[in-house]
Amino acid sequence: MNLAQVLHEALPEAPPPNMRDVYPRVHPNLIAREHKDREGTMVRVIPPGGELLFRLTKPQYELVKLFDGQRSYAEVAQLFRQKNGIPVTEMQVKSFADSLDKGDFWYRTPQEQSILLCHKLMHDRHQHVHGAMSSDLARLDLLFFDPDNYLAWAYSKLKFMYTPWFFAVTLVMFLVSIGLLSARWDELWSDSVSYYNLTDKGWYELGIFFLAFVLLGAVHETAHGMTVKHFGAGVHKMGFYLVYGVPALFCDVTEVYVYGGRWARIMTTFAGVWSEMMLASVMTIVWWFTPRGTFLHDFCYTVILAGGILVVLINWNPFSKLDGYFLFNEIFHFFDIKSQSTTFLVAWIRKNVFRLPAKVPLLSTANQVAFAAYALLSGFYCYGMLLFFVRISYKVGYKYSPTWAFLPAAMLALFIFKSRIRKLFHFFKEVYVDKKPLLIAHSRPLMAGAVAVALLLGLPIFRESTEQRFILRPVTRALLRAEVPGEVAEVLADEGQTVTSGQAVVRLRNLEIDSAVARANMRSRVANVQLARAQLVPASLGSAMAQAREYDEEKRGAASQNAQLTVTAPISGIVLTPRVHDLTGSMVRAGTPLVEIGDVSTMEARIFIPEVDMDSVADLTRVSLRPEGFQRSVTGEIVSVSPAAENVDAGMVSHSKYKGMRLPVFYVITVRLPNDDGRLRPGTTGTVKLYGRRRPLIVTMLKPFAGAIARRLW
Repeated sequence: MNLAQVLHEALPEAPPPNMRDVYPRVHPNLIAREHKDREGTMVRVIPPGGELLFRLTKPQYELVKLFDGQRSYAEVAQLFRQKNGIPVTEMQVKSFADSLDKGDFWYRTPQEQSILLCHKLMHDRHQHVHGAMSSDLARLDLLFFDPDNYLAWAYSKLKFMYTPWFFAVTLVMFLVSIGLLSARWDELWSDSVSYYNLTDKGWYELGIFFLAFVLLGAVHETAHGMTVKHFGAGVHKMGFYLVYGVPALFCDVTEVYVYGGRWARIMTTFAGVWSEMMLASVMTIVWWFTPRGTFLHDFCYTVILAGGILVVLINWNPFSKLDGYFLFNEIFHFFDIKSQSTTFLVAWIRKNVFRLPAKVPLLSTANQVAFAAYALLSGFYCYGMLLFFVRISYKVGYKYSPTWAFLPAAMLALFIFKSRIRKLFHFFKEVYVDKKPLLIAHSRPLMAGAVAVALLLGLPIFRESTEQRFILRPVTRALLRAEVPGEVAEVLADEGQTVTSGQAVVRLRNLEIDSAVARANMRSRVANVQLARAQLVPASLGSAMAQAREYDEEKRGAASQNAQLTVTAPISGIVLTPRVHDLTGSMVRAGTPLVEIGDVSTMEARIFIPEVDMDSVADLTRVSLRPEGFQRSVTGEIVSVSPAAENVDAGMVSHSKYKGMRLPVFYVITVRLPNDDGRLRPGTTGTVKLYGRRRPLIVTMLKPFAGAIARRLW
């Protein structure tokens, strides 16, 4: 601890500077415009240098203009009544001014700002000392600057992008890129999912991923800012921040919500994703015409994955506050539907379910249903995304320590949901205080309900399950070997080609066998001629017949060896060996493996289960497999579970370069799958969910913690 920290902790708090009572003062350069919203005519206001957009009714805006820093609240109330004929009290005016003050709405001199900052620092220090800080790491601003000059320069160079002809060219390029990518849609979708799967990436790959993410984010936010400049507004804040540890960029486009109309706001929101789609379209055309394996080809494909399908789906989703959310608001004439619908649903539940005091907004029945549905869907989606980040942290931790992987995931979940958990406890406390007399009066039914809940937690309802990786291979396979030595003269089937039983696959050449065949054929013919002559001389017939039989036997042996030069398929199936044609011209010995053939009508999946998860899949009941690139899962029949640990197939588990991070022991579960349509291919990998026996819910909830303690403290 340094000297400054010692003084900060040890010295008593100095009293903050006194600030004489001053009345609110409206900023002389206030930015305000009238807009037609769903609620009627509203005035959108931004204080110069502020970050918040205020929506005021026309009477509220007229009231704001009366604050000059000299008039008291009573004088403002009296003047407002005289000008507008609306009766207001001094307390109502003061309450209204205080609510605006929370958003730094009022104008202050530098001296007043310094005094208020001192008060805020003293308040924050008091909260820190008493442990009252409640940050949940939802957002951390790291770096920001005023980009107005940069965006003005960029717009002056690129303003042709806002012309009709450029939009038409961009639309054509976009349609062309869709046509090019549609031919390889399954591959593109699978690669997009793999690209955003951070658990399979090393440190270098993570660095490249976030670098591409930041560069595309810069293009995205620059497009937002340039569109704001196109409609005559300014952009005074742009920067880099973290959302639950995930890097992101932002561009403050608040002024377009005041200066611009509805079309300007839609175009500003639309510009971000459209810019990435434009870039991806260009990269698609370049990728299509460049040879595979080149740096430019691979770079373009990376940009397509980074700014392609998933980016559009995530950004244009109307349930989280990204581009799609703001487009949804503008299209359906809402200002902030998430806040409005959540406020309505919470107030309705408080009033109608828990019978607590609440003011429910007056809405029609159709709007009530729509607001409730949106609030629920938005809540499920947003909390699902938060849990997704927790799951990612668990997956990353599981790679290094399956036993303790729950610890970083639990800490991240605590940071993310800390404030929400605190609000939930406050709500339960409020419900308890309000319903305490009722609880006392109905203690017996409540006790019965508690017993029912305990019984429900003890019933074996939920199945144990685990999720792992698998690799497919044919159940029936045949490895073709060279039965005799020779030179590979011809390969008649290549990788992936279907062959039938008895079909020739490889032909060998052996000069010794060829010579032996020719010699045996010649001797056999000579012996047959001598046998025909001996029939005319009975004394020599016996020796001629013996010699003919000997040479016929030699001929059959030579023919048998010659037949072994043609390697045929013993079963029907497809060729599994890659690059079989590379064998042409090579010399092989007897017993050398040549080609592997597999019958793909029935496949088996090898599933690798860490030792720590074997207890979760005891008494297996069902297996659900999702091969890479498949939209639906497939089911199979469990054939066997290895009695001993086995080596993991190559590429199925990421090996760490650190000696202290050892892989767990793996067991193999074999599952058999029908493949009548031939869609399953050998070597295909994917994810499998294995379901074991049913356990009580309370056991399922407590098992990770009890298991971790039992493994370390025994």
